[in-house]
This record gives sequence, C-alpha cells and structure tokens, in this order.
Amino acid sequence: MKNKILLLLLLLGSTYAAAQTVIENPSFETRQGSAHTISKIELSPTETRLTIRTVFRPQWWTSIDSLTYIYAPESRKQFYPLRIEGRKFGERVTTPASGIIENDCVITYPPLPEGTTRIDWMEDDLKSETNTYGILLVKPQETKEQAFLREIRGNWQQTDAGNGWDIGIYDSLAIMDNRFWKYELCRKQGKKLKLNLRNETDGQCQLEITQEKDGNIRIGKNGEKEKKYIRAGLPHRNYASVTTASTTPRTDFFRKDTAHIRGFLDGYNPQLGFTTALIYTDNHITRESSPALVTIHPDGRFESDFIVNYPGVHHLSLGSCWIGFYVKPGETLILYLSWEDLLDYNRQRRLKPMLTETQYMGASSTFNQELMPCEPLFPRDFNILLKACGTLTPDEFKAQQKPMYDLWMHRLDSLEQSKTLQPEGMQMLKNNVKMMYGSWLLDFILQRDMNAHKDTTNAILKIKEAPDYYDFLKEMPLDDVRAIGCSSFSTFINRLEYMNPLNRASWQIKIGTDDHVKKYAESWQKKKEILEDTTGIPFPMAGELILTRSYPFLAGTLKDGKKAFTLLNILKNYLHEPFLMAESERMYRQIYPPQGNQPQELPAGKGTDIIRKIVAPYHGKLVVIDFWATTCGPCRASIEHHADLRKEYRNSPDIKFIFITSDSESPEKAYNDYVEKNLKEEVIFRLPQSDYNYLRELFHFNGIPRYVLLDRDGKLLNGDFPMYNIEQFLKESKIRKE
Repeated sequence: MKNKILLLLLLLGSTYAAAQTVIENPSFETRQGSAHTISKIELSPTETRLTIRTVFRPQWWTSIDSLTYIYAPESRKQFYPLRIEGRKFGERVTTPASGIIENDCVITYPPLPEGTTRIDWMEDDLKSETNTYGILLVKPQETKEQAFLREIRGNWQQTDAGNGWDIGIYDSLAIMDNRFWKYELCRKQGKKLKLNLRNETDGQCQLEITQEKDGNIRIGKNGEKEKKYIRAGLPHRNYASVTTASTTPRTDFFRKDTAHIRGFLDGYNPQLGFTTALIYTDNHITRESSPALVTIHPDGRFESDFIVNYPGVHHLSLGSCWIGFYVKPGETLILYLSWEDLLDYNRQRRLKPMLTETQYMGASSTFNQELMPCEPLFPRDFNILLKACGTLTPDEFKAQQKPMYDLWMHRLDSLEQSKTLQPEGMQMLKNNVKMMYGSWLLDFILQRDMNAHKDTTNAILKIKEAPDYYDFLKEMPLDDVRAIGCSSFSTFINRLEYMNPLNRASWQIKIGTDDHVKKYAESWQKKKEILEDTTGIPFPMAGELILTRSYPFLAGTLKDGKKAFTLLNILKNYLHEPFLMAESERMYRQIYPPQGNQPQELPAGKGTDIIRKIVAPYHGKLVVIDFWATTCGPCRASIEHHADLRKEYRNSPDIKFIFITSDSESPEKAYNDYVEKNLKEEVIFRLPQSDYNYLRELFHFNGIPRYVLLDRDGKLLNGDFPMYNIEQFLKESKIRKE
C-alpha cells in the first residue's frame, strides 16, 4: 500500500513538474525604466511567479506597488498580485553601496490563460519606470537569416580606419554612409549573409557579410573586396604630427544654414508613449532660443532640421536625458542612441557620468566622439557654491576654488600632451573649461548678491568683491570666436553681461533728459571701457556680443522705429563682424516690421492643427494662451495673481483665457489637485508631451510661463505676450466684461 501511495505521489509530482515552465532572464520588447528587472518567470496551472531583481542608485530607496499587475494582451486580461516574498508592497528599501539589493523578491500572480505567449508588467501610471512591455514566454521562431542578423546586430567600425562608427546593422534597417537603409532581400548563402539594401532616395547597395571565429565580421560592398570590421567603440587616434589649432577667421565662422540631425534610438517602441523629442537651439548673438522638433518613427529612426548660424554644441532632450552633439551649418550628423543606456543613466540618477553607447556618423563624427567623453573630467558641485555664499568672502571663495582650476588645467595639459584629440577639438575643450570656471566665479557673486537682499544681518554678505576679483577674465577666451559654439558659452555670456561692473555702468549714466538713445549709447561706451580695463585687451568679440544681445530689448523700449534705427547705427560703430551687423538689422526689422505689426497666419503643420482644434470654440474672441506646469513656480504665481481679473472677464464676449500644460511637466495627481483649487472654472488642457512639443516648436519657446495672444480669427498677434501688462491691454483694447 505504501509503495502504491509513493508511486502516486511521484506521478503527481512529475505531472506538476511537466506542467511548470521556468523562463530565465526573459527577453522583452522595451521598458520605461530599468530599476526593477524580471530575472525569472515560473508558470504553472495554479500560479505565475515573477522574480524581481532591483538595481538602483546607491543609498536611494525604491519600492514595488501592490497594484503592479500583469497584462496579457492576447486575452486582454489584467492579473493583480496575490502575495510577495522577500519584501513588502510599498516598503521603501534603501540600496547598499553597490546599488544592488542583495535578495531578489518574488511576486505571485494568478495563473495565465492557456496559450499566453507574451505579457506586460505594468502600473496604472503609464510613465512608471516599472512598466515592461512584450515579455516573451515562448522562444521566438526565427529563420537562419534572422539568427545570423541577431548575431551580427550592432555597430561596427573598420579596423584599418580611424572613423569610429562606420555601419550599423539592426533588426529592420541598417545605417551606412550617413543614410538609413531598408532590407529588401536577406539571404543566407553558405557562410555569408547577402543583403540587398535601399535608401530613402532609392539608392541601392549589396552587402556580403561573413562572420569570423573571433566575433568580428568582413563586409564587401557591391562586389568589392571584403574589409574587416570590429565592434564600434571609442576611436584611438594620434595627432602627434599636427602641432597647433589654426585660428578660425571670423568671416568663415559665421554662416546661416540648416543642420540635419538623423538618428536611431535602439530599443524604442511606440508603447513608450512618446513620438517626438526636442533639440534645444540657441542663437547666442541675439539671445533667441527655440526648440526644434524631433520626429521619432515607429522603427526608432528620428530626424530634425533646424537653422544654425555657426558651428556649435546643441542638446537633444529625450526623457530626462540631455544628449550633447556638435554640428556645423549645412552638415548632416547621425546619432546612435541606446534606450537601455538612457535608462541606465536615469536609473543611476546621473551618478553615471555619461552615456556610454552613443555613436556619431558624419563629417563632425570625430569631433563628437572625442569631445563628448571629456565632459565628466571637469565636475562641479553647485552645493559647494551655495554653502560658500554665506560663509566666504569673494577673495576667500576665489582662493578656495583655485585648486579646482589648477586641476582642470592639469587635465587639459595631459590631454593635449597625449595628442588624442584633434587640435580644433582640443582648443574648443580648453575654451569650454575656462568658461565653465569663469561662470562659476561669476555665479558666486550673483548668488551672494541675491542672498544679501534676503539676509541683511550676515556680515560676510556685506563684503563686496574688489575690482581685482575679475582678473580671471584675462584668461577667458573673450576674443576667440570659436568660444561661441561651446556648451558653456550660453551661461558664461549671460553672467558676463550682467556682472556687477557692467551693470553699474548702466546705473551710473545720468543724462538729465529723456533722450534714451543717448543714454543707451553712453552706457555702451562705458561698458566698452570697463571691459577693456578689466581684461587688458581691446574691445573683444564677447563685448561686441554683449552690446548686440542688448539691442533688441533696448530698441523695443524706445517704441519708435526711427530712434531704434538711430540706435542701430550707433551699435554698428562697435561691431567688426558683418554677420553681427546683419543679425542686428534682422532684429530691428522684427521689432519694427515695414508693414507694422500685423496678425500672422499660423504655418501649416501638426502644431497648428492642434492649436486650431483647441481654440475653435472661441472663434470671434481674442485668445490668451497660458503655457504652464505644476512644476513651475512662476507659472503658478501668475495664475493665482490674475485669478480675480479672469473672474471679471469670464463671461466676456471679447476674450478667452486658455491654459495648456503637458502630462510630463504636470503629473496627474498634482495637476488634478491644482486645477481643483485654482483653475476649476477655466478652460484647461493637459496634453501628451509629444503633442505639447509641437506647440513649443510652433510658438518658439523653451521656458515657461509663456503667453501667446491670438486674434479673433485665430491669427498670431503676439507670440510672447507680456502678461504683466494684461490689465492695461484689456483697457486699451476696450475688452468688455460681459
């Protein structure tokens, strides 16, 4: 009897074992974050078990929500947790120094429907970093061609060339010769893989690829002799034969043309919830700043075209990552970005110094490949500056920071001696690092002056900087036109033009008349003298830029085209660069257009389609659009300040106030709470970030709050409406309250 029972138990156990499926490190299509990774799935007729491994920034806490569910797309069913082992739901677990929580946890769910081949692991928040899509429960069937492609998938470079990334081979496309190529034919023939490719202009190419035993490959193009390729990484070059960087003539540096950015976001899937991104472009000559829209295709290709005036660094904003790149007017630059690399950077909350898998292709690829990895060599901690503001005098702070500057200069010298950066890139890096240090010292004075207004009892804050505090400006690249293209230039020129010595130049002008043109001209002359005295060099390029950048605002305050034109001619006397003169003339025409300020038709495009749909119900009324966010303090302050005024005009037949934000900048709970308290009776829209990006491009704004005024026919009256002047505008326009 005992033997029969034992045999029965063994049979039952074997039946259960046969019914249980274990999947180690399951593959998936894409995910929103990488802090929690499913390392194992156990499937049985009675339950589904997920083993979760957590890796996060060291000493930060993380948790798993009790409502984290499994979604089975094939049956359209959701399954919520039954229990968790090794952790508690909602428990805040702090990661150790390694960032890896030692013990994995196991979440048990109900059994999945028979035949389920893939699942999603989700939270209700579609932007949650937990969300993982397309987790495979069965091994995908693949042809021998697909298997070969999978083995050689990735980025490759020639072994006998120093270009870095030469070709990319992916699931559905290839990148080569600065172009995207689609697969028309993929055929395995012996040990070779033959690919027929076609690009977007109908160009064709044939590749023969042979995989070698060492993992490298040989590629023959269009019947030519095969060349050896290795996995792409950082190029190793030596410029020992090149001595110094040539000085770029000013006339050759400035040139207005379109920059073309193309790229591939490896690991992208539309399920991530975004189809656009933004590139932040700045015209440092005029202070104009406008985002360029990046269109992302379902297969991960992305593209953007925008006008630039000179070679320089711009930034692609993708999620919470800023990806820098250098491009020249008229160039095409291709970027390879890894979504998993971006997630790793986000997971470590920028403790990771840089993205490690980014690749560049195009005329400026070498420049990018060499320069971008250098940024982590020159770190700063803004908390040190904030602490020093209330405890150190200017001279003490300057002395405290000198070792940091010396270390930076030593690192620059070591890089220069290694001859691993091309001379032009080395010079740009020097300029960038010096301006970072200059901005640091100028920021200290700016911050302590702000603190002094708030804290009038701190004796340290009463000690002003001596004139020789600004001696460091003598080491800044103030007359090197190439500095304009550096990533640190935007901050540096802003701090320089508002530093105390130049600010005082404006305050000290006392004419005794209302001749503002004369006042502005004398202010410019005074700034020129101060800058020359401080730096010890004739009026530098940076000085010309400071005056040029101030012109649009000063011309606008004159409210008289003839006076503004007179001021323009005075400005030209300080300028030596024709391009600066041309930009100043353009700004004059923009402020005082020949035909006067007429309403402008919105350009055709998706942004216009979105805004027309929003304002359509209010045709016949002026529309003030307030772009805002719950995360923006000035936005909230303005909304609350004008609450009573909006209430007065709520039933006006002449005007309507509309509020637009994005789901990224205004998280749902914070948005709902704020709307309930402050915008309950208003016209409000919370758009997907991708749609919101179209509006940012349409109305050319980077920062918020931003106010836009449309006329009664939906035409643009003012793309940067001065909301602080709304009451005067309503009176002058004779806007009725009812």
